[in-house]
Amino acid sequence: MNIVEWAAKTNRNPEQISESEWEIVEIVYCSHPAIPDVGGKDVIANLWKIGKLGIIEEMLPVANECIELEEKIQQRHVEIDKLRTSLKEISDKYKK
Repeated sequence: MNIVEWAAKTNRNPEQISESEWEIVEIVYCSHPAIPDVGGKDVIANLWKIGKLGIIEEMLPVANECIELEEKIQQRHVEIDKLRTSLKEISDKYKK
């Protein structure tokens, strides 16, 4: 979702949406586990209609925690790939 879509979903002009609001909405929309991949735009827009930015702001810590965990998972994947490469190099050395 982009800021123009967000403005349309919340019945506002894009100019009415601050950078800080959009940053919060984008983080929660993309990373909070309660926002589904399918239909997420409508879910977050309905949250806005119920409680404006307040509800979405309350979801921000969990969204940020999910981002941190995803980054850690990605780092571990990189580490695992390096270890597999090292293991293959050792294995290949003894297969010659």
